[in-house]
Amino acid sequence: TCDYLTLGLTIPVRETEREYGIVLVTIETDAGQRGVGLARHFDEQGLAVRQVVLNDLAPFLDRLGGVVPPGQLWHEAMFGLPGTFYRHPTGILNTAISAVDQALWDVRGQVLGEPVYKLLGGAQDEIEVYVTFGFNIYTPEEEAEAAKRAQAQGFRAFKLQGVDDRGGNVSLAAARV
Repeated sequence: TCDYLTLGLTIPVRETEREYGIVLVTIETDAGQRGVGLARHFDEQGLAVRQVVLNDLAPFLDRLGGVVPPGQLWHEAMFGLPGTFYRHPTGILNTAISAVDQALWDVRGQVLGEPVYKLLGGAQDEIEVYVTFGFNIYTPEEEAEAAKRAQAQGFRAFKLQGVDDRGGNVSLAAARV
């Protein structure tokens, strides 16, 4: 199945509400395992991701006999999914494949009785986490306030979201940091 959900989120610093779209993919095997994957997309883009999953990826998986090994979907997509006009996944297609691939990894982990992070080669006891912030709606002062709040919560590493120019303006990016 594939659902498009909207979730309300409070934007820190501004304390305003904003809706975010989530595409939720669920793959269920004949043996009863249920894998879940998700992608974040907004408005018509999220609905387009959902339609690619339902119209193109689900029938493709059915033609392969159901659940395929993780990674095979990416490989097939690179050469054009059979029965589609896609060539080289980008944008909406990439997002749809990612959500389905997550669900396939989730199923694989259940079948093998291992957490997905171990299947992917990660076996550290601890990792340092970082906070992603810097919505393109923030003023520079609001970004600074968001960083201060995250630091006060114990975060030591930060990742700034891009602004409209996607990092093309180096002096703007440097000023933000």
